[in-house]
Amino acid sequence: QFVSPGAGSLAVQFAALGTVLVLVGLAFDCAYALVGGRLGRWLASRPRAQRLQQWGFGGLLIGFGVRLALLRQL
Repeated sequence: QFVSPGAGSLAVQFAALGTVLVLVGLAFDCAYALVGGRLGRWLASRPRAQRLQQWGFGGLLIGFGVRLALLRQL
């Protein structure tokens, strides 16, 4: 769909397509890293947010454990 045999060398088209894919992926990965870093600093400076995070993930793990225990009984 993105490569046309009549538009020139297929190798060049695939290389260009791959380069665009890598650059877009790199841009999104950098954005995720920046947002994650800022979110981490924000959470580190707020004890209440840390407590909520700990309780939330603890509850999630307990929920997964209960679900696993119930699935094994079926």
